[in-house]
Amino acid sequence: MVDNMAGIIKASKIQNIKQQMTGEVIDPKVVLIEASKLSLNDMFMHYNPSTITERKLQEELSDIIQYGINDFYKVNCDPSFNDEWNDFIYESGKMPAIGKSKSWWEMRAHEHGGRLGKRREYTAFLGVLIKKLIESGKTPEEAWYEVCVDSKKLGNYVDADGFNNFENTASREICGFCDLSNVYKILEANNAAEGIFYLGGSHYLQSGTSKPLYSITSQNGADLGIVNAVGWIVFDKK
Repeated sequence: MVDNMAGIIKASKIQNIKQQMTGEVIDPKVVLIEASKLSLNDMFMHYNPSTITERKLQEELSDIIQYGINDFYKVNCDPSFNDEWNDFIYESGKMPAIGKSKSWWEMRAHEHGGRLGKRREYTAFLGVLIKKLIESGKTPEEAWYEVCVDSKKLGNYVDADGFNNFENTASREICGFCDLSNVYKILEANNAAEGIFYLGGSHYLQSGTSKPLYSITSQNGADLGIVNAVGWIVFDKK
């Protein structure tokens, strides 16, 4: 399925340009999220949660690990619109493709061989991110706290350093991933029978404590456009 992504990943036109106060813009890259390698024996899973939110994520990750989850691919930044504004691409330094409905994202993702990521895949991604944060030098306490309690160091929040209002794609790189906040991520339910979908994370006018990365809220109205949200697109590993 990854080969089908060639048409939606466009080479960056602004390499080596730095965005003021937000770090270097990087080129979109396809990343394999090795969710299947998460283990109850991982050091980060031995952390003793100090908040209810941390405990909730640890319990959810434990269930995912025990049930099993497949690896998947995702692009390391948010999608933007193509020149005609009728499809999505991945290009750094462009406005995120906000305002479309969950149904629109489902259709467009399917046309490119992808799909909306499920809530459990987003949760597994946060587990992978915590591992990477610890590998980058953060303590387990810092990594869990920043993902679950106060994420202002991980994305574009109103109380983040260098807050610059709405940001373009491929901003604020953290452990190889950009755009961790800035806009909500539209997620598929784990089971279609739930009849709902989810928004993960935050948008730029929220604070790091009001909507940390591990903030997942249920939504109805799959055909309604969603302000300040983009589809969280994944591609199955075959």
